Amino acid sequence: METAFFIYLLKVNIGLLSGFLIYRLGFRNDSFFNLKRFTLLAVLLISLLYPLIDLSGWLSLRADLAAWFSGSSDPVEALLFHAPEINISAGATAAGEKPAVWLPLILTGCIVIWIMGILVLFIRLCIELIQLFRLTRRCKKQNCGLQPVYALPASDEAFSFFGLLFIGDRLLQSRALSEVLKHEQTHIRQLHSLDNLLIELVSMVCWFNPAAWLLKREIRMNHEYLADRQVVEAGFDKKKYQYHLLGMEQPQTMIATLYHSFSVLPLKKRIGMLNMKPTQSNRKGKYLLLLPLTGLLLFGSNLEVMSRIDPVSSGAADAQVTISQDTAKVSARTGAQDAPSDPVFTAVAKMPEYPGGNTALFDYLAQNLKYPAEAQQQGKQGRVIVNFIVNTDGSLSDVNIVRSLDPQLDAEAVRLIEHMPKWIPGEQNDKRVRVKYTLPISFSLN
Repeated sequence: METAFFIYLLKVNIGLLSGFLIYRLGFRNDSFFNLKRFTLLAVLLISLLYPLIDLSGWLSLRADLAAWFSGSSDPVEALLFHAPEINISAGATAAGEKPAVWLPLILTGCIVIWIMGILVLFIRLCIELIQLFRLTRRCKKQNCGLQPVYALPASDEAFSFFGLLFIGDRLLQSRALSEVLKHEQTHIRQLHSLDNLLIELVSMVCWFNPAAWLLKREIRMNHEYLADRQVVEAGFDKKKYQYHLLGMEQPQTMIATLYHSFSVLPLKKRIGMLNMKPTQSNRKGKYLLLLPLTGLLLFGSNLEVMSRIDPVSSGAADAQVTISQDTAKVSARTGAQDAPSDPVFTAVAKMPEYPGGNTALFDYLAQNLKYPAEAQQQGKQGRVIVNFIVNTDGSLSDVNIVRSLDPQLDAEAVRLIEHMPKWIPGEQNDKRVRVKYTLPISFSLN
């Protein structure tokens, strides 16, 4: 469960980084503010959702895709993507290098630092909400037209959060009041605070990813562009509005990240956007780049699923090799094995797993697998590809050699698999199913 979560978190951050780069290179300087808002929110939602989309059912019907992706005309070569690949050296019986003792300590330290960062940001968020609640109790509430406003004592600030609008009492008496009201009412009416809350939660969990903070900044800046444009489109003089922006007193304390402040964000960019020539409408088509980006992310997210697809078992008439353990004799046969009553899957939502994971699998092989002496003397080395069925009770059956190397090495690989303990069975739609599992084993001489 923990491993799955961290894989999901990694994919989310890859999505955020990819989405930000696409936005930064292609859309940032456009004047399609509403479209840019949709794009930024789409980047967040795509990043959060694409790791959860399972294409195993679709991909299992197209077994040849694995061979195509591997760039090999031999479908068996596609199985080399399957993990883990077990490496057996003649000079030692270890089935793979065990991780260094200090590696788990480093990983644990990183997790602790990540959780501490989340806690710090969560505490900050709670403090901001508490301060906001206290302001509603402390400030005098009054109406500006039809808009209820909380008057901040001795202040020129103005900010909003959802339906709450706070304006300094000095600003309430200024000529810029109507412009400020229009600006902040746009934030309230268009629910910009909802966007802020979403990106605040995303940046809280992904605080180590610079793309999360940069996306947060772009979202907030685009909100200001939207509100500024509404002020100008409402009939207010553009030049006077810019002078009012420049004349606003900057707050002494940083406005909380959840609020929309009238004057806290960079004014130079806002004024530049107000005076920018509208982007030609025919350039809206480039926003369709989100579609291939989503496709690439889904493609990358399901690489592991594609690697599990067994081209040999999908109806191809490639030769397979069966080992008889008693005689250690190799006999070839062609065609698919007779199917039992229960269907056998090649890719499912939850693949079978050796009890304890890959580390435990390596330990088992290190203790039980030996490089045949005669094969060493003959200089035999290479890769044996074995597949077998993990049944619903975790037992293993139908052990087959998909790619043979040497009778002795083939027999050793099959012997080891047949003596394995029961696996954790695979699941599809929360139901245990029989799954064909492929395992490449490499024998190498020192």
